[in-house]
Amino acid sequence: MMYCLIRFVLGLSLRGFFRTVSVQGIDRIPRSGPVLLISNHANAFVDPLLVLVSVQRRITLTAKSTLLGHPLLAPLIRAVGVVLLHRAQDVAHGADPRANVEALATLARTLRRGGAVYLFPEGQSHSDPGLRPFRTGAARVALDVVGDGAGEADLAIVPIGLHFEQKERWRSEAIALVGQARSARAWRREHPEADARALTRAMEAWVREITLNTDRDEDRRLLVGAAGLLEGVDARPPMLGQEPPWAAEAHVARAHRLLEGARWLARHRPVALADLRARVAGLTERLDGLGLRPEELNLDLGWGRAAFFVVRELELLLVGAPLALWGWLNHLPALLTVKALVRRMSTELDQWASNAVFAAPPVFAAFYALQVGAAFLLLPGAWALAYALSLPLTGWVALLYRDRAGGARRRTRTFLRLRSRPAELDALAGELRDLALAVSALELEIPDDADRHDL
Repeated sequence: MMYCLIRFVLGLSLRGFFRTVSVQGIDRIPRSGPVLLISNHANAFVDPLLVLVSVQRRITLTAKSTLLGHPLLAPLIRAVGVVLLHRAQDVAHGADPRANVEALATLARTLRRGGAVYLFPEGQSHSDPGLRPFRTGAARVALDVVGDGAGEADLAIVPIGLHFEQKERWRSEAIALVGQARSARAWRREHPEADARALTRAMEAWVREITLNTDRDEDRRLLVGAAGLLEGVDARPPMLGQEPPWAAEAHVARAHRLLEGARWLARHRPVALADLRARVAGLTERLDGLGLRPEELNLDLGWGRAAFFVVRELELLLVGAPLALWGWLNHLPALLTVKALVRRMSTELDQWASNAVFAAPPVFAAFYALQVGAAFLLLPGAWALAYALSLPLTGWVALLYRDRAGGARRRTRTFLRLRSRPAELDALAGELRDLALAVSALELEIPDDADRHDL
């Protein structure tokens, strides 16, 4: 019961921080039987929450032992039954690496009982442009469960790639991309002489397949920008309120192909690669300077369509304005308090979202208690009850209103900007099409299996 309650509350908080929380390929996670989930670690304690709040079965989480000193996380760690891992680098903070033997044994027992365990083989959250080397703990647990593979015991190993639009920014996107499940028993039978280090390398390769990894931040930005440009060639901006979640699987597949091609070109046609990089960087910079997304170059600029947009958005915004205003008036003090706490507690990019998600429930609960208590003191019972019931509803309306109003404002600005610069719009659209044709021409020269071993 406590697990379900905490999962529900943290799910609300997570969806309050991120505009979109999506687990794509969730059907690849078995609904029963032993499952070991492994993923990259990009956003501290938010990472396991993305899956925890979306998957119906109970998941055993792990965390570094030093988090017991965190005032917000310690009670939740105890309540949810998180298994604590004692890392060697935390010895100065009281960690005992010898305790990891029992921690890993606990995880193995959980899996043998048919449970699900979530591990982060990188060992710590970070903001690097690529994966850090995997540690062997997850592989040792898997091999402990299946033994030599000769028996009936099996374990599904499911890789997950975590992707954030801008992980520290409020109301951005957070996507978990679930990869194909692998049988630990089948892998063991195919590699009878292999040890935990070999399985660790395999696990790292499985996670690499569904994440974006480069050596430098600059290369990552260029890779993401190139993939976004090519996806926007034939796309049209969706209607407000009907935006689909970011298609992570298709985006990652395209980015991997671009990365493979870039490596091949670096060896065989470096001049062509340099020209392509300059064109991508230049077009991305020009679009960013105008505040445009690639797909917005295909925006319908007819006045009839614009009139329909204005009528629809004004109607929605005017109808929702009273509830949204009431929601903001009642929730702004709590929101400002959370923001102040997060600023004080956060020093790294991968701490902002976690601190906000875990600080919000107790802060908002405290403000709700004060506001509802004051309402029952100052108002008749029926009015006070109505006020109490209105708080969560109007708070959610205010959040959705903010997103919709911001989207309408941005779309209006884009429309007027494009209408006032038709020649520039045509030039940018033409440049984008030419870039796509250049990439397609180069792709024909690149072997299908080029550099795939590097991924």
